[in-house]
Amino acid sequence: MSKFLANLNVAEGCKLLRECYLDAAKGLGKLKPNLYPALLKEFLSDIQRACYERFILDIASTYEGYEFYLPAFVNFRGRIYRAGALHFHERDLARSLIVFSKRIVYDAKMANPSHSTEYDEKVKTMLYASASFHYQKFDTYSAAERWYHEQRFESIGRIIEYAPTARDPFQFLSKALIIQRLDSRVSEWQLHITQDASASAYQIISYFLLDFEIANCTNLIPTKGDKEPPQKKIGINDVYDFFVSEIKKSLIEECKTFEDPRLIRTHVCEELDRKIVKSLLMSLIYGKTAYSMADDLYQHYSSIYLKKTECLKLSSHIEKFFKSRFPHIVNLMTLIRSVGWLASAMGRPVYYSTPVFTTVQDYMKSEAIKIWIYDRPSKKRRQVTLRIPTNLRDLKKTTSAIFANFIHQKDANIAFYMIRNAKLRGIPIYTVHDNFITTPDFAPLMGGFYIDVLEKGPHPMEFINTFIMQNLAGDKYYDHARVELCKWELIHVDEMYILLGEIDLPELYKKRRKFWDSRLQVLVDSYYSYIQSIRYLDYRDKDKCIRDCEDSGYFIRLERFKKQLGKWKDYIHTYCIHL
Repeated sequence: MSKFLANLNVAEGCKLLRECYLDAAKGLGKLKPNLYPALLKEFLSDIQRACYERFILDIASTYEGYEFYLPAFVNFRGRIYRAGALHFHERDLARSLIVFSKRIVYDAKMANPSHSTEYDEKVKTMLYASASFHYQKFDTYSAAERWYHEQRFESIGRIIEYAPTARDPFQFLSKALIIQRLDSRVSEWQLHITQDASASAYQIISYFLLDFEIANCTNLIPTKGDKEPPQKKIGINDVYDFFVSEIKKSLIEECKTFEDPRLIRTHVCEELDRKIVKSLLMSLIYGKTAYSMADDLYQHYSSIYLKKTECLKLSSHIEKFFKSRFPHIVNLMTLIRSVGWLASAMGRPVYYSTPVFTTVQDYMKSEAIKIWIYDRPSKKRRQVTLRIPTNLRDLKKTTSAIFANFIHQKDANIAFYMIRNAKLRGIPIYTVHDNFITTPDFAPLMGGFYIDVLEKGPHPMEFINTFIMQNLAGDKYYDHARVELCKWELIHVDEMYILLGEIDLPELYKKRRKFWDSRLQVLVDSYYSYIQSIRYLDYRDKDKCIRDCEDSGYFIRLERFKKQLGKWKDYIHTYCIHL
């Protein structure tokens, strides 16, 4: 932003803007009062942004040459959050100004015992690709490196010429200046390379379901090349691009059910992009409903004049498509939510466990309390509303949030192991959720660490069984004789009904016994549907599928899944986390 905006007297600036607007309106002959509020809002927004940028630059100037630590905190799910004005979860400008300390001593032999010329090439590719990815997206790191060299960024003028059109202008600018050694204050080995897990929620879901299709789309397992050798420079997949293509196919097939088939077939499908699909389907697994999806679609398609009723029908179609195309994902969501609902209905908090930590979720209803306060500026009494927590558990919020919390905690578990693996090898690492940040010489190792956590992790059924037993067996969980067996073995039907039969019926549901029994049945059905989905090689075609050994089928499937994970070692770059 222009520097003068940060030093502007806001009151005087607003006054001048109004005068200029009124003078301009006279020339038009007719005043448009509805235009001024939007103009004023944009003007104030520009001033705020300019002040923020000056603030960040002042902080950076103050800290220049100093080493400092960035504060962090862990929420109840175990996810790492960052706080403060300068951190890697901030906007482009702040992130472009942070580098690793010069005084950190790295033990390269410990970090990478197989140091070689091939590894040096990977590091160089990662270094150049990181700058390129801040300019635009690429299918491979090699293509990004090649693009960077082709642009010949040998002067400051050349770099600045490209920066305004970049995805992240300031981060592109900072990396390019350091790589070309035009900024002598910082070494290229102090740069931070940020690699983000590729749709981590769907990666974890694919692991729990042993779903090869979703794992492939999220880069958890490499794409199969029928004719190319395994050393092929494999491209980066995007699960949301996959969802876009699948939704478009379903819309074209079902367009006759809409009021205006031509509108759906042309304009709606043309306007359907990755951004809107991500906002819908990422939120869908976190409990978003068709009604809230309709609001997002109405805002997105306002340019082609879709009515609200049409947007609701469109969102219902997308929800229906997701349930029919990915029934195993919906069933897993139902299973986790059923356990959470039952635990909350019994007056218990919901527990989530991993080998590293256990977290507790306990949402309570709030009661609105109105109080009177004295407002000194206006010298009047006015009423405000406070939300006071009660002792009643919020079943609705528990049910809608539980699957998101379950996935986030597993995401945090992976991050904990990633940090441990990196620090054991003396590698500098910084994390934000499922972002893993290190220096260029160690960045190629991060993908291997991520895969290693999943390869050495327990069977997903162990997480599911522990979750069920811990929340439904209650106090009996800790001295229950069958708990150890239930950790990784299939809980048989009789065992499941015994477990559910031991639950004390809450007072609230004694008169609604049928409803309570129906909730128990949903849990039983979803659990055995889950077992079925991880046993079958193809859950969509039950007649043609090959069924594994009845007692060990899910172990055979897991071994195949982990074998596919390990195939990343045959490729040049690992894209399960990527730039």
